[in-house]
Amino acid sequence: MTRSPSLRVLQLIGDTDVLGAHLAALALHRGLVEHGIEVRTLALSPGRRGGLEQDVPAIAPNRWSLAARGQVLAESKWADVVVVHAPRALTLATLAPRRGPSPPVVVAFWESPVGPTSSRHSVARRIVAGAAAIVVADTESAAAVAEHHGRSEGRRVIAADLDDPGRPRPDAATWAQMLREVAP
Repeated sequence: MTRSPSLRVLQLIGDTDVLGAHLAALALHRGLVEHGIEVRTLALSPGRRGGLEQDVPAIAPNRWSLAARGQVLAESKWADVVVVHAPRALTLATLAPRRGPSPPVVVAFWESPVGPTSSRHSVARRIVAGAAAIVVADTESAAAVAEHHGRSEGRRVIAADLDDPGRPRPDAATWAQMLREVAP
């Protein structure tokens, strides 16, 4: 009996600080593995306070560095789908390359997204605009994100309807299904 190839998911968090979005990424990692998905979860850089160093390796000294960008591009070659956990992972390092094929990106907002205002956030806007799917904490945020970023053909905005956005508990079965649909 031949086994179908497993989906490979690269998750990126901004740093190794203990935050709701980072804890949600770790919970999602465990849940996806239970659903037969290969997962790598990496931090773009060490955090200021830390706390997740034992669970998540940092790939560069700074999340805005060229080293982080190079490592993300190298790791992305392994993945079928990349999940970028906002807000700290929305940096130049996670912006999809302009040349060559790259895996589809899913952006996860574990808190209500705030509209980008400065030029620094233009990178975040571009990442979200290029995402295959955007997952947000609630239905109200989903409507705001869909309106702000347009309804690009093929992009899905999904409301996770989390009971407590401060302590998100992702539904791994729903995520696994969505990631399989997004994967090429």
